[in-house]
Amino acid sequence: GFKDLDSTPDSLSWKTVEKNDKRLVHEIDRIDNFEGTHTPLIRMRSRLKGPERNRGDRFSRLLTDEEFRVQWDPNCAEIYEMYLADDIADVDMVMEGKFGKCQKFGLGYCRTKKNVVSPREQLTLCGLQEFPGGASIVWGIELEDDQNYLFPPGERLIRSRSHIFSNAIIPTGDNTFDCEYALCLEIGRFPEWLARPVVVTICRDLFKYAQNYYNTYMCNDVMHDED
Repeated sequence: GFKDLDSTPDSLSWKTVEKNDKRLVHEIDRIDNFEGTHTPLIRMRSRLKGPERNRGDRFSRLLTDEEFRVQWDPNCAEIYEMYLADDIADVDMVMEGKFGKCQKFGLGYCRTKKNVVSPREQLTLCGLQEFPGGASIVWGIELEDDQNYLFPPGERLIRSRSHIFSNAIIPTGDNTFDCEYALCLEIGRFPEWLARPVVVTICRDLFKYAQNYYNTYMCNDVMHDED
């Protein structure tokens, strides 16, 4: 699990915000002003239970499938895949096998509801990489402004930016795994110090929903849309 990885050198200077092994989210760390973005990179860790089969794919659905996303993210108005790779083998060839095996690769759109602030939108390149031994990473990065032509038709909203996000899963047993969610989210035209606790709260809700979600499929070991 991550305990073994923590014993290896890390070039990033993490600041521990919270650590309590009795909690579902047992560790929260951050790096302020990550790479000059004026936005913190927040890292949250949890120990979850769930069947080994399709763990990475299942977690990716929690993040990118609207049916599941709205269950834990009250701000989500819509989220969907726009453009997917025609042939995943081409993506694997470009990556040269350095980052595991690519299972998903594409461009997605997300829009938030009007809440405390007006609606925001994002355009994100995302993927799912799987590794021998059952580990996986769901990752994403915001597209740059010169790629705005890829936005769907319609009036443009204030832009939020996921400078980076990733969800790493490392197996720790037949039905247990460590899960780490890292996010550097800049909510456009909204003070970072106000956004930070909101982001942490929503991510906690993600892990709560994820545990219930995996518990369901550990009992049934089947998803409603799988073979």
